[in-house]
Amino acid sequence: MNARKLLICATVSVALGTAAALVVAQVSPGDDTGGRGHHADNPQWQACKKQADDKKLPRGPDRKAFMQDCLKSSQGGSGQKPPG
Repeated sequence: MNARKLLICATVSVALGTAAALVVAQVSPGDDTGGRGHHADNPQWQACKKQADDKKLPRGPDRKAFMQDCLKSSQGGSGQKPPG
């Protein structure tokens, strides 16, 4: 009985240790964007975001549509692929 309890405790400890490591890996940002996403590196996206902020567009479908239109128009002449 004592060996069985020890084996169960060891198994639970390994499982919890593995789960904790996976949770920490998910929470910690693995890239240099600080969890902000890759848009923060795109100057066109930043300019469109500033315009949306200046217009005080709230989060939602209207702001998303504005951002998409703004990015399309800003990339129209540059020949760059839109961010995906």
